[in-house]
Amino acid sequence: FSYRTNTTDIFHVDLHYWTNLKSTPSSSSPRERAFHSATIIGNYMVVYGGNFHIHYHEEKCYDGDIFFYHLGCHQWVSSEELGLLISTGN
Repeated sequence: FSYRTNTTDIFHVDLHYWTNLKSTPSSSSPRERAFHSATIIGNYMVVYGGNFHIHYHEEKCYDGDIFFYHLGCHQWVSSEELGLLISTGN
């Protein structure tokens, strides 16, 4: 069993230890979740889906959104911002 959390932990493969990633929450940050998928593509960690629960606004338990974390800038980037960066070549 797992619980929902909004922290991001990084495993250092070469040194064999975990560390907590400190990032500033923003509107681009994902809500707390569990059972999601994540992968690295270029300079981004891409997070997809996961179990979360919105009980007060709507009855929803699974998130189908995609979130992007820039590994160099250490901040969450919205898909709209990422689209602008790609279209301008940055």
